Amino acid sequence: MSVPMPDPGQRLSEEQDYVQAYENVREKYKDERDRVQKKTFTKWVNKHLMKAQRHITDLYEDLRDGHNLISLLEVLSGETLPREKGRMRFHKLQNVQIALDFLKHRQVKLVNIRNDDIADGNPKLTLGLIWTIILHFQ
Repeated sequence: MSVPMPDPGQRLSEEQDYVQAYENVREKYKDERDRVQKKTFTKWVNKHLMKAQRHITDLYEDLRDGHNLISLLEVLSGETLPREKGRMRFHKLQNVQIALDFLKHRQVKLVNIRNDDIADGNPKLTLGLIWTIILHFQ
């Protein structure tokens, strides 16, 4: 009596299903982790911004113009930083650059974080920037 051989196409299809299921679960937990990080970092930023009578509700949006970022660094460092007063993109980019330059001056290593990343509200790089600030100032 011969044992029927499994169809190679069927086996490949099952493997693809498993891989897809794994990727779906992985993506779900990545999204959950990002949500938790955003919430946690927002609370940490607000804890310090209270001293400057400032508050943020959305970490990605409320750091885009650079004002809250500069205020955060002023509270954490005890120093006063310059800032641009306008509301145009140029002013936002300049304010974020002031914050990034201040961090570099303090020997904080920023890897692949540019002013336009923060001004555009890039979630991954905004979380990375705040995490770097937390590590440096805690």
